[in-house]
Amino acid sequence: MECLVFEGIRVNAVRTSRGFLLVYSLRGDLIRRQNAISIDDSVTEFCADSSISYPKTNLWNESTNCCSWGGVTCDIVTGHVISLDLSCSFLVGSFPENSSLFRLRGLKRLNLAYNHFNGSIPSGFSQLNLEEFLLNDNSLSGAIPSWLFTLPSLEYLDLSRNRLTGPINQVQKPNSVQHVFLANNDIHGEIPSSFFDLANLTRLDLSSNNLTGVIKSAMLSKLQNLETVDLSNNKLLSLNSDSSVNSTFQELNILKFSSCNISRFPNFLRSGKSLRVPDLSYNKIQGSIFKWESEGWEQLTTLNLSHNLLTSFELFPGTNLEILDLRYNRLQGPLLAPPPSLRGFFMSKNQLTGKLPPWICNMISLEILDLSRNNLSGLIPACLGYFSDSISTINLQMNNFHGKIPDYFVEDNMLTNLALNDNQLEGFIATILD
Repeated sequence: MECLVFEGIRVNAVRTSRGFLLVYSLRGDLIRRQNAISIDDSVTEFCADSSISYPKTNLWNESTNCCSWGGVTCDIVTGHVISLDLSCSFLVGSFPENSSLFRLRGLKRLNLAYNHFNGSIPSGFSQLNLEEFLLNDNSLSGAIPSWLFTLPSLEYLDLSRNRLTGPINQVQKPNSVQHVFLANNDIHGEIPSSFFDLANLTRLDLSSNNLTGVIKSAMLSKLQNLETVDLSNNKLLSLNSDSSVNSTFQELNILKFSSCNISRFPNFLRSGKSLRVPDLSYNKIQGSIFKWESEGWEQLTTLNLSHNLLTSFELFPGTNLEILDLRYNRLQGPLLAPPPSLRGFFMSKNQLTGKLPPWICNMISLEILDLSRNNLSGLIPACLGYFSDSISTINLQMNNFHGKIPDYFVEDNMLTNLALNDNQLEGFIATILD
């Protein structure tokens, strides 16, 4: 029996008819090593789900087959450890470059998420042949190593919610990675152009960092398999929509460019035939969105253009829209009719004028109606309290409505939030009690 060491975790390599099994168990005599990985069960914020948050290695028993231990999965033919899940295990410390973990050459999936690993990402991980690599929700720092994107079999990479500062280095030989999550770090610098050479990429999340530079349509057009992209909350990042680039995003489903210093509406979005959820909120998009710009959006379910500088919307897109958020813009004129499929209608803090139109009574799917902080006037339609069985919130505060308050609370009504203050209304609210 050979004894290896993984920073406070003793590793026994036992030769069997199936090959070598690498077995881990934590022992206190090894924890005392300086900079070793140890267990600190006094820290309680490792995992949101307390049912899976416990020191797994404390329950490992050397007298039993390691393949039966919590978090360990072995190949049924070779007996090699192919998956190691020590997420939410109260592990604290850093990885030395000579860690015995890097000898697990048969390892395909490594999940060390929701611990307190610190320091930089050691190059020793590049010796492994991983499909999945999860180090999210730790305290890692330093740059994003370029070799992460050259691991030949890697498909899933999650380093989100750490303290990584970047920058992201140029990728020399891109691999087949499909899912990349680097959100909620402090990564700075420009996104390297080689990052867009990851042709198999389907999900990319770089949100909530300090990235700079310009994302060009030609760069995005390389990612033909892209389904989800989130670059939100990178205030120094901008988007250049080149109309000469003939981009088709057949698979793109979710696109989030919130808080990205965008000043023009990206026209390449019209080529996203599968696009369901575009979020361009908290930008500087100004002027009007014309009918032709929203053509091809029939498939949208959610559209968020809130906190921009829009002055008019010629036609609300699609027939399947469920959430429309245009709060905090400069929209003027009368209220435009949305599709009847709408569940959430958010139009507060604009410059809308006129009366509530009759079509409001036909919005039978509506759950939330927020028209507050506008210049709407006239009477409140009597139907507004019962036109939808699902309506839970009606916010009409800070407008110029006048007349009698309709009877809102009727039997089988789901209404729980009603705001009518700062208008010129009179009367009382009738209620029906069980």
